[in-house]
Amino acid sequence: MKFTAFLFLALVYFSTEIAAQAPATDSQTLNQQIASLYQQGKFDDAIPIGKRVVEIENKAGESSETYAIALMNLGMLYKERMRILQKKRGSIKFEELAAFNEKVNDDTKNAEELFRRSLAVYTKLGQNESISSAALKDELGWVLHNNVAIPTTGGPRARIDEAEKLFTEVLLAREKLGGAESSPALKSVLDFGNFYMRWINFEKALPFYERYVSTVEKNDGLNSKSLVPALRGMAELMVVTDRPNEARELAKRISLITGKAEDIPQTSPSLALRGRKIERVKIKRFTVADAFDNPYSSLSYPNGDMPVGGRVRIRHIGVNILVDGEGNVADAKVIDPSAKDYVEIIAAARRSKFRPYSYKGVAQKMRGTLIYPYIEN
Repeated sequence: MKFTAFLFLALVYFSTEIAAQAPATDSQTLNQQIASLYQQGKFDDAIPIGKRVVEIENKAGESSETYAIALMNLGMLYKERMRILQKKRGSIKFEELAAFNEKVNDDTKNAEELFRRSLAVYTKLGQNESISSAALKDELGWVLHNNVAIPTTGGPRARIDEAEKLFTEVLLAREKLGGAESSPALKSVLDFGNFYMRWINFEKALPFYERYVSTVEKNDGLNSKSLVPALRGMAELMVVTDRPNEARELAKRISLITGKAEDIPQTSPSLALRGRKIERVKIKRFTVADAFDNPYSSLSYPNGDMPVGGRVRIRHIGVNILVDGEGNVADAKVIDPSAKDYVEIIAAARRSKFRPYSYKGVAQKMRGTLIYPYIEN
């Protein structure tokens, strides 16, 4: 949030500075209002003002940098509101969930459209690899993979793949413009580690974390607080790949850096994303399109409930699993043992197969969950 806020405010004032070189316009005053409201988290008040700035800059010329910045600034307002809304999803009542998701999706679509329009302007200006263009791609990539529920050609996978492509372009641009060890490049390295960790791609996540840590250690020392985010990501990865001793050592190191107690991460992500064959429960109420047809869908409904057609409710039963080094389920336990059909659920989970994970040629176990959706009338 700190980086995002800094970037946003820098762009607002940059656009104001550019405008100040020309005859005075309303944009200067409006941008200052937007910056103040942004800092206060008053996005509902800031967005209408951002729209006015876009209108003003549009009249001045669709191929101007101030127009591109106005578009990005407005996109950032939608993006930040969407980000904050997502954090509240767990507290939303079931009957309010559909309307809530619609609002989140609307903000996502608006942010995505504005970022793409701004990028198009920078492309026209021949600045597709500029610092500003890299920042835009970074924000667009974040929006794409943090809300995969938006209908699109190719489905959720297409959004995640585009985000990966954008992040790759951002990293290359930042390395070219500032060097592989510059702060913007290192931010991209850390973001890439978090991105791959979220999508259960441990093979790609760990090298990014290791690169970030080794570079910061070399430049800032072994006790730099800048190490903490990557060390936490690595600790989480150790927990998921059943390496508790390494996770404890990382927690101790974080504690020494921060001077505060650091707990081992409590995490159990869905391993369906690594599934080669996820067995269904062969009971009628479980034969619905589910998280195994679209493993990203469950991420959009962490409450475990989602409305279908206004009458049917789909609930989720979670199963904690341990996957061995060959991708077979070595252990499975239903999180709620009072759940109906739990024997059949465990049996299905145990028959499932996964893409195995190895580190430096050594096979690793994985701990996570499978989510079994079922219809509750």
